[in-house]
Amino acid sequence: MDLKPLVNRPAVETALADADLRPAEAPPLELYRAWPIWNGGLCALYRSPNRGLSGAWAVVTAHRGLPEKIRAALATGTPVLLPALGAFVFQPRNDPRLPESESLGRRREMERRLAEYLPENRRLRIRLRSYKPLYRAMTEYRFGDRVGEALYLKIQTRYAFRSLRRVYEDLVPSSEGPAQIVRPTSYLPDLQGILWAERPGRSLRSCLAKGDASALAPSARLLAALHRRAIDLERLHDRDREIETVSEWTGATAEAFPEMASALEAAASSLVGAAAELPSPRLVTAHRDFHDEQILVDRDRLELLDLDTLARAEPELDVGNFLAHLELPADGHPVARPGERFLDAYLDTGAELDGSVLAWHRASSLLRLACVYAFRPDSERRAPHLLERATIAVDRLRHRQEVTA
Repeated sequence: MDLKPLVNRPAVETALADADLRPAEAPPLELYRAWPIWNGGLCALYRSPNRGLSGAWAVVTAHRGLPEKIRAALATGTPVLLPALGAFVFQPRNDPRLPESESLGRRREMERRLAEYLPENRRLRIRLRSYKPLYRAMTEYRFGDRVGEALYLKIQTRYAFRSLRRVYEDLVPSSEGPAQIVRPTSYLPDLQGILWAERPGRSLRSCLAKGDASALAPSARLLAALHRRAIDLERLHDRDREIETVSEWTGATAEAFPEMASALEAAASSLVGAAAELPSPRLVTAHRDFHDEQILVDRDRLELLDLDTLARAEPELDVGNFLAHLELPADGHPVARPGERFLDAYLDTGAELDGSVLAWHRASSLLRLACVYAFRPDSERRAPHLLERATIAVDRLRHRQEVTA
C-alpha cells in the first residue's frame, strides 16, 4: 500500500468526515508527528493547531499484516477502519499496547489517581502532553496546582518502567553541583508511571539561538562523564541497530514522499556500505538521544534530561547525534562553530573518539533527522536542508574510504 495518502492532510480529513469521525465545521488538522511502525507501516498523529493533543487521532496503516494485539483491538470495534485510506484510526487512549490505555483522555479519573501520590488539597489541572506510539508506548501528562507549580508524568510499558526505575534509583547516583542528571520526583508502580517536577530554565538550543554559547563546554563535559560511567545495561544500540533504525525511517519516508526516495535510498545504501569499513566498536554508557534540547540551562546550573533510551553504544553515537542536531535550521542569532567548540570541550576531558566512526554516526543522524522532520508541520523548511546535509555527509564518507583504500 502507498503510504502517501496517510500524510496527505486533505485526504485524511475527507476520510475522517466520510466515516462520521470529524464534523465539517471542525478546524483543519495538521500533521503533528509520524513514526515508522510494524513491518513497514506508518503511524501519523494529527491534531488541531493550538488545541494541544486532546483532539489528536492516530492514523495507522493496515497493510503488511497486523500484530496480534492490534488484531485483538480491531475485534473490539474500538478502532475505525477507513477504506478510502486502507487504514484505521484510533484515539491514543485505545492503544492496546499501553498498560494504562483506558486512562488516556479520562482527565478526571487520572487526576483522582494522581492525587493519591501528592500532598493533600492539591488541585490538579491535567492535559495530555505527548503520545509516542513506539516500542515504549509512552504517554506524558502535564499538570499543576493553583499556585502554578507544574509536574509531568510518563506512563510507559512494564518493561520500560522497570528498566528506567533501575537506572534512576540504582545506577545513576545523586549528584550535586552545576551539572547533573535530572532525577524523577517519585515512582507510581500501579500506574507504571514516573513523576517529574517541571524544571526551570531554557534549553541549550534556545541559548544558542540567542548567541549564548556558555553552556556548550559544560554540556560536553557532562556527556563525557556519562560515557565514563560503568553501568550494566541490558539495552544495546550497536551499528546494526542504528542501521535498522535508519532503514525503518528511510523506508517509510521514501514511500510517503516519493520525491525524496532516490536521495534517501542512495544515502542509506552508502551508509550501510561505509559501516563495513569502520574499526571495531567501543561501547560505553550512552544517552542515545543526546541533543541540544536535552540540556536545560538555568543560570549557572546545567541539567541533563531524559534517560529513557540509555543504552550501551558507541560514544560517537551521542556526539554525532548532537552535532547533527546543531545543523537544524536556526532561528535568531546562532553561535559560530558550535560543533567544533563542543567537540573540543569533550576531547579536553581526555575522552577518545574515532574520527571515521564519528563521521559515520553524524551522517546517520542527519539522514534520520531528514526523515523525522519530513513528518513535522515545518517540514518544508527543515527536511530538504537536512537531506542535503545528510547527502553531503555520506558522500564525504564514501570519498574518505576511496582515498584510504
